[in-house]
Amino acid sequence: MLKILFLGWWLLEAVSTSYTTKTPVDPCEVYGNIYIDETDAFAHCRVALVEDEVSAQLPVFIENNSLFANESGKWHLVSSRGLADYIVYVEKSSVQADFTIFFTETASFAGCK
Repeated sequence: MLKILFLGWWLLEAVSTSYTTKTPVDPCEVYGNIYIDETDAFAHCRVALVEDEVSAQLPVFIENNSLFANESGKWHLVSSRGLADYIVYVEKSSVQADFTIFFTETASFAGCK
């Protein structure tokens, strides 16, 4: 009985720890298929939108084809978590975000410089 109780406690601790600890994501590595989630529970990173490119840590260009979203800052938005390389949550405040982004209309301006 004690072994079962210990095993249950260990499993509960392992599951709760894996969901609460998040490793920081380098903004330059966030590219490819991106799913924008409504909750941050499953998100790999939290971003905040800024109004000018100068203050953004990552200028982002939205690609229409996922094959072209192969560099830093080039995102192809998908409609399902299962298809995503990264799950992103958009914060209202940049203080709570991991990094800030700006959506640019020019592909050459996207990514880390």
